[in-house]
Amino acid sequence: MCRALPRPLALLLALACSGAEPAPAPGTAAPGPSARDRGVYAARGAPSGEVPWDAAWTLAVYARDPASVAPSALARSLGGAARPLTALQPPRPGQVAVVWVPAGADIRTIRAHSAGGALVFALAPGDRGWRDDAVVGLGHAGAGVLDTVASAGRWLPDPATPDAPTAAAAAAWELRETYGLSAAPIDGAEPIVGVALGASPPDDPPPDLRAWAARGALPVDQALADPDPAVRLGAVSRASSAQRAALIADPEPLVRARAADGLADIAALRAALDDGSSVVRLVAGDHLARLARAGDASEPLRAALRHAATLPDAYLRWKAAHGFGHLPGSVADLSPMLADPDVDVRREAARALGRQRDPAAVPALTAALADDNSFVRQWVARGLAALRHPDALPALRIAAADDSALVVEVAVQGARELGVSLPGRPYEAPRPGDVDALLALTRGPDGIARKDALKHLAGTPEGARAALDALDDPDSEVRKLAVETLGWEPSPQPALLRALPDPDPDVRVTTLIALRHRPVPGSADAVGALLADPDPEVRMRAAQALGALAAADPDGGARAWLDPVRADPDERTRAAAISAWPQRLDPAEPAVLVRRASAQGGGPPCDRLGEDLLASSACPSASPRAATAGRSLLLLEDDLLHLRASWSSPKDRPASHRVLRPPVLRDYGDPNRG
Repeated sequence: MCRALPRPLALLLALACSGAEPAPAPGTAAPGPSARDRGVYAARGAPSGEVPWDAAWTLAVYARDPASVAPSALARSLGGAARPLTALQPPRPGQVAVVWVPAGADIRTIRAHSAGGALVFALAPGDRGWRDDAVVGLGHAGAGVLDTVASAGRWLPDPATPDAPTAAAAAAWELRETYGLSAAPIDGAEPIVGVALGASPPDDPPPDLRAWAARGALPVDQALADPDPAVRLGAVSRASSAQRAALIADPEPLVRARAADGLADIAALRAALDDGSSVVRLVAGDHLARLARAGDASEPLRAALRHAATLPDAYLRWKAAHGFGHLPGSVADLSPMLADPDVDVRREAARALGRQRDPAAVPALTAALADDNSFVRQWVARGLAALRHPDALPALRIAAADDSALVVEVAVQGARELGVSLPGRPYEAPRPGDVDALLALTRGPDGIARKDALKHLAGTPEGARAALDALDDPDSEVRKLAVETLGWEPSPQPALLRALPDPDPDVRVTTLIALRHRPVPGSADAVGALLADPDPEVRMRAAQALGALAAADPDGGARAWLDPVRADPDERTRAAAISAWPQRLDPAEPAVLVRRASAQGGGPPCDRLGEDLLASSACPSASPRAATAGRSLLLLEDDLLHLRASWSSPKDRPASHRVLRPPVLRDYGDPNRG
């Protein structure tokens, strides 16, 4: 396990670099993920010592040969000149130090120091094996890693060996996006990369150049009037407040979501909470909560949060709880949320009540110590401890007798801060290795230990058997992990159908995700019943699972359930349904995601190739450059959804999600991918 490195940080990169693994012989099956692939994946989530910085960043570029083309172009595009690596100064808070690493360099010899700023290693184009080793080694050293080949993949369909100007331009774009730096186009770079950096596009540009130009080069009014939603999306970040308010009525949900993210008009955000798109609703709810965190305590904002707290979207109730936590005098609003059907809402409500520092929260928090979810009880104990009030002591004594050692640990610490000593011991997480000991923990009284033990058993025969038993566990957190464990099995698991009517929405969602990846024949009716679930997220997941089942078992009845879903107000749910009928797309369909789902099967958008970049880039006949542009532009929207659906406060984001890492280019995905 890795841990965040302390600041000030002294990095001595002594990295063991393995050799390249041989490719499979022609005609043989490709192996599973290699050790290198797994290492690169793990390095993307490696902790980083980077500190948050809210003001303007400054930048310095260092290279062993500062006069060489790529690092000098990179520095010039960002308003400076490259400096010799031997003169590297430790980056101070607010400073980004970019070290250009030449291809094939022995990264074990790199030495660098930081005094609180951001340290980024930019990898020159080179052999993939060398780059992968550098991503793994440098990532785990607590630095940002900028793989210029992966970054060039945002624009180039075959970025295996981008030339030096293009590599530098790709690096400049990533740095600009991550740290808010200004950048200028680099002479000699690919035109599409230059346009993304702000160069003026040629006359009558194709859709991909126009979409990137909308982010800086095209006049805002012109871009916002463009018929292609990809172009309008690019211009939203530069739109005025009045323009953003008008964009809340845009026919494309992705544009409406971008407009809501940053809108100051509370009335417009309140209206967006009732949007047909679950993505727009989530972003609007998140922004309302951020306004509360920023100090807006107005009655219109409170009224908007109260409305969000009544809606069937668990995501919105979660955001409402977070917002109320920053509004003094909200105990009466938060207390009922401790009984919410969704675990995450209950946890956030407990956390928010602790932030209120109001002893009036004690009765509701005390009652919540009987919650059947051990993680909720842990956060309830944290909420009680955060009150720092003697009235919380009786409840902390109750928590100190909990079956879960982690709940006890939190309660004991909270009582200690009030000057009272309670018996207890720290929670010791189980370790992998001893299967018998792990199996014993799965049958023990501690719900958190049962869950953690099951994690280590995933993928083993013992783990599969333990997961089957855990489907009936009294702790919903354990049941959810049991479903995830069974979802890793290589064959469909009919036992998962037992979890579909689970009272915890998270368990239902997790079950549907597993069934989407491993459809169980004959399960259409059981899955289809969840299309009537009150939570829109559950309904969307049910449609996805039915779409997968329709593909795997065309005569299994899934299509009959999906037919009415094609009229669902949520575009993600409609997209799941239309994926089973690419040719039956409504000609008036407004949402990119639904048109794209049809295009991926060769449906109607492919008849209008080139007129709808994000949708038609998924057509089998799309040009490689258009497909690359569409995938990359949707990645930016995926990032927005991921950030808003994963954390409510920047402080909650782990360091691994703040530091610069090589991009993973994929289509618009699920909101909980992190």
